[in-house]
Amino acid sequence: MRKLIVLVFIIAISLNASAQNLKFGPIVGGVITNLGVENFSTSNNPGINFGVFLEFGKSKWAGETNLMLLLADSPYKGALIMPVHLKYYISNKLYFKCGPTFGAKLYDMDLIYGDNHRRYFAGIGCGVGYKISKRLSIDVTYDRSLTSISYPYSNLGLALKWNILKINQ
Repeated sequence: MRKLIVLVFIIAISLNASAQNLKFGPIVGGVITNLGVENFSTSNNPGINFGVFLEFGKSKWAGETNLMLLLADSPYKGALIMPVHLKYYISNKLYFKCGPTFGAKLYDMDLIYGDNHRRYFAGIGCGVGYKISKRLSIDVTYDRSLTSISYPYSNLGLALKWNILKINQ
């Protein structure tokens, strides 16, 4: 996972970092995980996630990645989630995004017993977003695991992103 994070930042730096095409900042939001796990009292577990986002692109197309920590009452509480989305701007303010999602649990008591297949997962995510201003935007996303892991992972999230780079005005 560390190598993947380093690779994303190297790619972002090597894209010429055109002043009009780079956005970076914090992201915070709420999530509802619907796991379908029988040993939980409900299938809808509310929580929060927070992290950072990086967006780069030209005109109507952009690439975006987030690195978020998931805090919800689920088997993936404390997991790092990293969606890598391709974004298409339908208008100056409205956009659609879709792409793979990767995740890794930072800690897991089951690892003591050698159950490593629960630690990592990969899936797909899609969402829509709206630019509230030049620096603020809001996203609604849905992610679902595709790998054969013991706990199915899916989440519906609402997130607020703040572009802190002044070069992107």
